[in-house]
Amino acid sequence: MTAKRASDPEPRQMLRDRQIDHLGEAMLTLTRELWVLTDRVRILEAVLEDQGLDVGGAIATYVPSAEMETELAIARARLVDGVVKALTGPVEG
Repeated sequence: MTAKRASDPEPRQMLRDRQIDHLGEAMLTLTRELWVLTDRVRILEAVLEDQGLDVGGAIATYVPSAEMETELAIARARLVDGVVKALTGPVEG
């Protein structure tokens, strides 16, 4: 164990007690989103396999277009925004 130095930052509390419920809601939101994506990807793979297309290797080496990268960035921002909103809860005022 090392000694604390004067220049070390003070530990900060990120969440207040009442925000723990918001953290739980954020975790559930993430879990739901992850499940929806997992379910859809697995079904898509199965449909393609039924059509005679083995997409496992193609997915691993696929390079998305700029348009798709933009779509993915928007979706990622929407997901992160939902998680942040769940974490912070309604604005009190």
